[in-house]
Amino acid sequence: MMIIELTSRVFASLKHIRSSKTSLSVLLISAIAVLWFGVSSSNNNKEEEIKPSRVSLSQTVRVSGKVQAAKEANLSFQGTGNISYIGVSIGDKVFQGKVLATLYSGDEQANLLQAKATLANAQATLDQLVRGARPEELAIKEQVVVSAKNTLESTYATIPDAVRNVDTSIADSIKTKLSPLFNQSGEIYTIAFSACDQVLQSSVEISRTNLEKRLSVFQKNASLVSMISSGETLDKSFEEAYQATIATNDFISKLSSLLLASCSVQNSSLDTYRTTLASVRTTMNAVFADISSKRAALTSAKNTLAQAERDLTLTKAGTDSTKISAQQALVSQAEASVLAAEARLGKTVVTAPFDGTITDVTLTKGETASAGKVVVSMMSTSAFEVEASIPEIDIAKIQKGNSVEITLDAYGSSVIFPATITRVDESAVFEGNVPKYKTIATFAEKDDRIKTGMTANVSIITKRVAGAIALPIRFVESLDANRGLVSVRKGEEVQEKEVVLGIRSDDGMIEIKSGLTEDDTVVAIQPGVRSAQKQTN
Repeated sequence: MMIIELTSRVFASLKHIRSSKTSLSVLLISAIAVLWFGVSSSNNNKEEEIKPSRVSLSQTVRVSGKVQAAKEANLSFQGTGNISYIGVSIGDKVFQGKVLATLYSGDEQANLLQAKATLANAQATLDQLVRGARPEELAIKEQVVVSAKNTLESTYATIPDAVRNVDTSIADSIKTKLSPLFNQSGEIYTIAFSACDQVLQSSVEISRTNLEKRLSVFQKNASLVSMISSGETLDKSFEEAYQATIATNDFISKLSSLLLASCSVQNSSLDTYRTTLASVRTTMNAVFADISSKRAALTSAKNTLAQAERDLTLTKAGTDSTKISAQQALVSQAEASVLAAEARLGKTVVTAPFDGTITDVTLTKGETASAGKVVVSMMSTSAFEVEASIPEIDIAKIQKGNSVEITLDAYGSSVIFPATITRVDESAVFEGNVPKYKTIATFAEKDDRIKTGMTANVSIITKRVAGAIALPIRFVESLDANRGLVSVRKGEEVQEKEVVLGIRSDDGMIEIKSGLTEDDTVVAIQPGVRSAQKQTN
């Protein structure tokens, strides 16, 4: 509006000036300047606005490097000698295990043949010793095994009666004789008399309740035991009887402590209970002594049979275990001699450690090779990689497994070779004063266009976010790496709002993790406005 009014005044003045062409020209120039200034001011005052959009963002680190073979090897002999054979030339394709070169090895081959003969003789002697013992020795050992089995069977025959004796004795002692001392409510047992030690009383009641649960399982299994039960069943029932006896005696001991406590001995009303308990304790001690004795006898019978069977097995293995052990040692020694001879012979042979291409051959047949001197060099052709140096500022973003896009100068930026980060060195190499970390990107696929030494441009995709809310970076004032300020229009007003920032993409966009929605209208930051506001504040 102001521009229109100003323009009108200028042209009105022109109507009154006709005499001087110079004056007219000056006024025209002035009018044009005024118009340009007004339009320019109007455009500068116009605020750029945008709504956040959902896009896919990627964060990339870009470096350069050189293509190299994923595997390279400089091969040499481990010994010294004259070369008898060179089987490859530069450029040859070889497979893993192929013999590339050899030294004269007559002595080593003879030593190997002698070592193998010594081993064969030692093994034959061992086989003769192991073939078997004398028949009479075997008969004695077999008879011992039979006797041990009979003893074990006789011991097992006593188990059913022992289990039933435990069952009967416990039932009579606990469920009959000591029954008046307790009240039963469901599965819970409580003392039927007044006790002076509440802590000990509680322990006795818990012990009685737990004992009932154990006895219930034991008595159920005990009723199934008979002479024809399997050894496994007899072992299980016998062990349950033994443990039930221990648990019963433990309960009796606690009950005795309660009845004989210093605060209870003067209570004559408990004398009958004490007498009953003494009788029960005597019975259960006898039961425990009996089952312990039978348990020891069973264990002894099992151990005796196991030892007899081991002795029989050893006797069948040979007449003299000491001679066998000594001969086995000789066989082992002969085997070690064979391995040593093979190792010495192996030092006269160079083989390909992997599939690849020969890149250099430094010696010829008849020349002398020394240990460690390179004879053949080769590289793998199945895999190539790019070695690049990552600056310290970016290394925290790089991880093993990151996707990589590589372009080679030989083919231009439009040809992209996919790759993956396969190694990141932990230690830095300083270039000047700048620490850098060697990083290896391995090509995903074999491609005949890739050659060693090519210059590579490496784009490491360190992070991807799909469907991220994003803004152009110029709309955001960064407070730090994770926070920023944006100007959001609310009606006629513009309000500052703090947002949480994410990744920054190469195309000038920045992720807004929280603080904005797609419905918000964001106003671009005006140059100088923010700094002026800060100074005013």
